[in-house]
Amino acid sequence: MSYNGSGTFVINTSGQPVVAGTVISSTAFNALTADLATGLSTAITKDGQTATTARIPFAAGISSTLVTDSSSVSTGSIITAGGVGVAKALYVGTTANIAGVLSTTSPNITTSITTPSTSFDLINATATTLNLGGAATAVNVGAATGTMTVANTTLAAKAITASTTLGVTGTTTLTGVATLTANPVLSAGTANGVTYLNGSKSLTSGSAITFDGTNFATTGTATATKLIPTGTSVTGNGLYLPAANALGLSTNGTNAVYIDSSQNVGIGGTPASGHKLNIIGTAATTLAAWGVTGTTTSGSFAQFINTGNTTIIGVESSAGASLIGGTSAYASIFGTSSAASVQFVTNNSTRTTIDSSGNFLVGTTVTPTGATGGSGFIAESSSRRTLLVASTSTSAIALAAFINPNGTVGTIQTSGSATSYVTSSDYRLKNSIAPMTGALAKVTLLKPCTYKWNVDGSDGQGFIAHELQEVVPECVTGAKDAVETYTDKDGNEATRQAYQGIDTSFLVATLTAAIQEQQALITALTARITALETAP
Repeated sequence: MSYNGSGTFVINTSGQPVVAGTVISSTAFNALTADLATGLSTAITKDGQTATTARIPFAAGISSTLVTDSSSVSTGSIITAGGVGVAKALYVGTTANIAGVLSTTSPNITTSITTPSTSFDLINATATTLNLGGAATAVNVGAATGTMTVANTTLAAKAITASTTLGVTGTTTLTGVATLTANPVLSAGTANGVTYLNGSKSLTSGSAITFDGTNFATTGTATATKLIPTGTSVTGNGLYLPAANALGLSTNGTNAVYIDSSQNVGIGGTPASGHKLNIIGTAATTLAAWGVTGTTTSGSFAQFINTGNTTIIGVESSAGASLIGGTSAYASIFGTSSAASVQFVTNNSTRTTIDSSGNFLVGTTVTPTGATGGSGFIAESSSRRTLLVASTSTSAIALAAFINPNGTVGTIQTSGSATSYVTSSDYRLKNSIAPMTGALAKVTLLKPCTYKWNVDGSDGQGFIAHELQEVVPECVTGAKDAVETYTDKDGNEATRQAYQGIDTSFLVATLTAAIQEQQALITALTARITALETAP
């Protein structure tokens, strides 16, 4: 057998094939083995020898080129130990790329394996686990572009600890279920930041929204932090966008709160322009449109504040007293700015009205008459307020009563055509009843007089209070030359004169008794005169 120098070995034609029983000459055998040694020596190299000059022929699909380094790889090469950093492996491929690997042990690839093919397979026909990593500090799966698909139901891998890094430089698509046995940790982002997909669809965490497991918080810098809804329909429950630059809150498919672009707030509907807070009701008879509920028996207030005053509306005590008042010298105004009246209602009925003329009406909404009844202070000329008390009855009936802890002590009554000023005088209220005596003597002590009033110089007649008090004390109130202490308009304490007054009705009994006594004297004197005139 000899090597023809063209990549094949041929059998010598002379003396061959050897016939059975033929003795092979030493010359022919030596020549044959010499040719075989020469051919193998030129096709297979050893360490330290020169490069191969020929190929060993193999079956179709297997290279006949035996090389020991990557620079000598050609189409269909066999790479031996030391070649391309591989041991105990048979590689089949082209000049620049290896198309397949057959290995009985783990191949050692010192740099990388690339292929121009559309697919690349690492095949282990019997193993159930594919391990990537080993002692590497980083395992990169994928590329800058393209897709990596993991098609198993569950991807189970060796735990990735703090000392190793799994880097995915392309796109990872999970078609099954990915199970994480521990919490994933982002190497970047904000502590307690809420994760989201940014504009590049990358998972990240920002600082505007944070959640520490208990507290949810938002922060803003140049612009306000926003939780912005995208829907414009009121249907359902939640935030929605009813109009441009407006925000709405719906419950049960109905507008519950509406904030317009001018920051006007409507509860139950769209706010009226220029009103910062509107409470809108659908029922015409709804009276309790809003309320403030306190957790104590007093002090549940609504406050209306401007730069000059605070007006308070609320419950003043546990007894439930209502309070409307201010906290400074400025007045708290309650009323209307139009010609409409102000009405106070209980049990859905009007009880008190202040009409557009300023008339204060009780029990009626118009000026009191015999047809309407009721009472009121009615605006008159000269800035007067005349008290009108009306009744729809012509019978004797009290229109005013005066009461103290002892009961009713006086009334003002009307009948069909007269008014009576009544003071209590029932015998059941009295004891030790006896006829009055000495009345005429008291009357003689009275000092009726005429006088002029200091205020306007007008004439008057009657009594001087302290002089009358000396004779009939019941007719006079107050004390002679008395003064009283009061607080003036500036809040200072001052004194002023406390004037006496009289009620001459208390003289009626004394005057009556005096007349009776006088009449008795007249009768006695008349009898004496008559007796003298008729005497013989």
